[in-house]
Amino acid sequence: MNPGIYYLYEYKNNHCMRNTGFLKLTKKPDCWLLQIQARNIPVTNQHLVPLCAILTEQEHNISKKISELPCNSHIISAQLTLPDSAINSISSMENLHGFLIPLPDESFLTATESHFHLDINEIFSTTVQSETPDPAPDLSASEYNDNDNLFEASDTTNLLSPSKTIQKIHHSDLKILPKKCWNLANNSFLLHGYHNYHHLLLIEENGHYQLGVPGVYDIREARAAEIFGFPEFINSYNDQLELSPDECNTQENFGYWCHYIY
Repeated sequence: MNPGIYYLYEYKNNHCMRNTGFLKLTKKPDCWLLQIQARNIPVTNQHLVPLCAILTEQEHNISKKISELPCNSHIISAQLTLPDSAINSISSMENLHGFLIPLPDESFLTATESHFHLDINEIFSTTVQSETPDPAPDLSASEYNDNDNLFEASDTTNLLSPSKTIQKIHHSDLKILPKKCWNLANNSFLLHGYHNYHHLLLIEENGHYQLGVPGVYDIREARAAEIFGFPEFINSYNDQLELSPDECNTQENFGYWCHYIY
């Protein structure tokens, strides 16, 4: 499993129900940083839920408990530091395919590699306990926590200019949007697209603005985009942009998922 941002999906009875948030995996020299954000899930402040790694061992997919996550009302928001030994000492992570979080109502959350075939019945039949102590979640260090003050508050902040029809912007540039749109900085779909392609798109047309998240069109992605407020896919601006190889995908139907600002 490569470092990156992965969607968290809720499963019930071995069926994928909906997208609930994201999981971000970052590699450090001797450990892994794991950030988890999930919303609208059946947990309360009293719950402590397991975090399991999905691994392949002896040609079987198993889950291995590596930590426990405290919860808030309908929310999991945590960041953990995991030593390599916490995930079976596989420093290259070639046999790690994702993570699984069982929930109190017998549903569960998963974040896996896109090509991985998830069979919950097989995984649940082979769950094993970690031989290492549970790392303590760091609830204060979450990079995209809802309580973060991402920008200095200002009712007059709106630097949008109609001088350009389209322009590439960075995540830090979201402060130019009207204050009511600043919550988009925490949108997990936006974060996923920005992580993959390193930019966003600001579109002005006839005095109206849209924010574009780069991505590749497919049916599953379209459902996730709509859930997170980016229902329209546009690829008509591609030839007007100067994009580096890591800012686009020339092999697929690349474009931008758009959110209407005003």
